[in-house]
Amino acid sequence: MELIVANLKFGIAGAHLTEPNESFFGNTSSDANLPFKLSTYLNYDIFIGEKLIVTPSVLYLNQRDFMNAIFSTTTTYKFIKLMVGYRTNDAAIMGLAVHFNRFDIGYTYDLTTSQLTNETGGSHEVGFRFGKQKEDEFDNSF
Repeated sequence: MELIVANLKFGIAGAHLTEPNESFFGNTSSDANLPFKLSTYLNYDIFIGEKLIVTPSVLYLNQRDFMNAIFSTTTTYKFIKLMVGYRTNDAAIMGLAVHFNRFDIGYTYDLTTSQLTNETGGSHEVGFRFGKQKEDEFDNSF
């Protein structure tokens, strides 16, 4: 069995560089300013044989006093992706996605582990992507 590590991806983004006022009604207090947000990520693909890809990922977010990291691993086999991860001090994350030629659909579930609340039963998300894509454009990081 051949094991290949490839496709290192790293990114950094900043949002709200000038901390714009988010008020619709003319509130000019500094509490209405949207704080600067920094996001960084790193992931890479580990090819195991011809059809199995494992993609470990790290995403870091920082906005004012809020700091969070998401550690996850996505396993891709043919057209199916399975993701497990953990958002620090907040939630365990599980997901499943299916890729078709012109359509992708995915579902993720966040199981809250923090003091926030467990009464909601967690968070459910469903995502869709439409349009033809090249074979190598299928995003392995969920």
